[in-house]
Amino acid sequence: MLIVPDRTHLIKVFLLALRCLGNMLAYSDKFNEKVISDCGGKHILDCLAFCMKHQHRGLRKEAIWVVGNILAGPPSHKKAVVDAGFLPQLVDILQKSQFDLRKEAVYALFNVASQLHILSILVEKHEIIPSILDLIKIDDVDLIKICLMFTEVILASNKVNENHNTMMMMMIMMMSTRIITTIIFGLDEKTSKKRVHI
Repeated sequence: MLIVPDRTHLIKVFLLALRCLGNMLAYSDKFNEKVISDCGGKHILDCLAFCMKHQHRGLRKEAIWVVGNILAGPPSHKKAVVDAGFLPQLVDILQKSQFDLRKEAVYALFNVASQLHILSILVEKHEIIPSILDLIKIDDVDLIKICLMFTEVILASNKVNENHNTMMMMMIMMMSTRIITTIIFGLDEKTSKKRVHI
């Protein structure tokens, strides 16, 4: 008799598979190259895109994390993910989803921000600056760190127009009391200096 696994069981299997894949992709760029180029990379990316749109929140979160690991690789890996259409999805999650998904999305997008032409698209077309500044206000040390690093990359890239630059600086000034409180009670010395520097 054929036993058809129920939906809950299938979700658990998918979650385990994504976790394994993400860990393996974090192992080395050479391994990533094999997976993306030689082992049906398009099918893997298609599967990740499907999971990122799934109604199961845990599945979406794991898929974003895996995509972020791929984006942490060399330019060819970043290109494969961008060419597969993941940028709009990640930006949409950054701007509209629940906190934990937004946090994963900002990590993933930061991993691709080293490519200036992609950073330009993120800043000018997708207007990610307000979302990043909004996340800085959340009392989560790791999130504050990554958002500060992202802000620093944007400011250093010369991809910020005068209006964006003014908005970023005003936002940071308006948050000064909150920033100082967070530095005193929650951040390590290195992060505190970075936040003050920006």
